[in-house]
Amino acid sequence: MKLIAVLAILVGIFALACSGASSSDESLLERAKDAYKHVDGSESGWRESYNYATPSFRSRCSQDEYVETIMAMALITLGLGVEFKVEALSAVESGDFGTVVTRLVFKDGSSSDEVETTEKWILVDGRWWNATLDDKSNFFWSSPLLECEY
Repeated sequence: MKLIAVLAILVGIFALACSGASSSDESLLERAKDAYKHVDGSESGWRESYNYATPSFRSRCSQDEYVETIMAMALITLGLGVEFKVEALSAVESGDFGTVVTRLVFKDGSSSDEVETTEKWILVDGRWWNATLDDKSNFFWSSPLLECEY
């Protein structure tokens, strides 16, 4: 059960993916789906994911600090050889705020599991950003490996 709770928190972290160009009228669900397609556990995937974090988060945590921390947390939590993917299932926009329901599907050998969670996103200057890491209570900020400052 504790593993599932940690995985649900990691889903929020995994939600951050590549920065590709996006128009100001892009919907939240489209942006979230684009973000999740890069989440594969690789260093390059994490580097891309950093670009979906809010400008506020990125001002406090460098890309290198983020990548090092998130890769270590994934290894500690999921272990070696676990395959996973994240899917954006639905999104609700309410002004400059939104929520995205995601599903993390992971497979370890012959066993597999799924975890669904809801994440907060915000609209800044016409672009949606994943605000999961803006919450000080997020698991990311409790990592002893973290060198970023909140």
